[in-house]
Amino acid sequence: MKLDLSNVLAGQQKEISFDYPLTIEDDFYGVAFPEPLNVHGIIKNMAGYISLEITADTEYDTYCDRCSKPIKCRHEFQFSRTLVKEGTIENDDEEGVYLEIKGGFLEADEEIREEFVLSFPTKHLCDEDCKGLCQGCGADLNIEKCRCSKEKQVDSVWAEALKKLSEE
Repeated sequence: MKLDLSNVLAGQQKEISFDYPLTIEDDFYGVAFPEPLNVHGIIKNMAGYISLEITADTEYDTYCDRCSKPIKCRHEFQFSRTLVKEGTIENDDEEGVYLEIKGGFLEADEEIREEFVLSFPTKHLCDEDCKGLCQGCGADLNIEKCRCSKEKQVDSVWAEALKKLSEE
């Protein structure tokens, strides 16, 4: 979204609030976004110091990383930046800290998407206590017991090493 900040830059307006949907175009394996990202924010001019504060949230569908059940999750993140007029940023090290106002307008969608990707959880669980699936028989250990025989449970890549350790 392109925000007109000419009134803020001219000192005619102290703050601007905004609220808009932002489509998530990033490809996340196993994650579906049925709704756009809800972006809420405020831009404040405090005696020439212009700040941007954003809160964004969305619901998404994915699968539990332990038991593979489909789950609905919610992700919310916040970030803030200092806004500067075009041509003020002198070196590349300052680019992540500041956002440029170009021609009196601010376009922050790219930064919002970047923050969304960086803050997105890497692990999704249906429950913190999810026991997952048995690697041998595939049983959902949350609702049933493992069907593997005792011999098969011990037979693994580490069985020989564990046996040597227990003999010492």
